[in-house]
Amino acid sequence: SFVHSCLDKDPATRATAAQLLKHPFLTKYIKDEKKIRPHFAKWARKVVAQ
Repeated sequence: SFVHSCLDKDPATRATAAQLLKHPFLTKYIKDEKKIRPHFAKWARKVVAQ
């Protein structure tokens, strides 16, 4: 699953940001990768700010 890919404890097997951007969870809702990046960046800023 998408969340499992994000939370894998082992950095060697954890999905990269590039891999996550191509995950069906995201691509099924937003077909154009260029549209995903600003949303992902906004989400990441919120997470870091917490």
